Amino acid sequence: MDLKVIPNLDQIAADPAAVRELSADLVEGLLVQHHKVGGALLGRLLVLRAMGDGHVENSGGERLLDVHQAASRLGMKIATLYRRHKTDPAIRALVVDNGTRKLLFSPQKIEAFLRRRTGR
Repeated sequence: MDLKVIPNLDQIAADPAAVRELSADLVEGLLVQHHKVGGALLGRLLVLRAMGDGHVENSGGERLLDVHQAASRLGMKIATLYRRHKTDPAIRALVVDNGTRKLLFSPQKIEAFLRRRTGR
């Protein structure tokens, strides 16, 4: 009986050539594990980035504002900002897609919005 040791994902990462010895079924099983772990890690990373030290940065390094900070800069109540983001395209345009349901706002977009609104 020929028992082969099945490499784990760490071993494959260290030696990618090890996949040449694997059957299609083993490759499929490892891919399923990879996707499950990857999805779980991505979800955790998004939560940590959204909660972390109280700020989130977009891909350009811009520090994003949560709804409390954005409402303060816009001079409106938090409930008003939530309501207007659903109905007002100009307010919705201030929101940055972050892959979660948490509303995050671009300070640069808010400043431009306020300049347009006040005519400065």
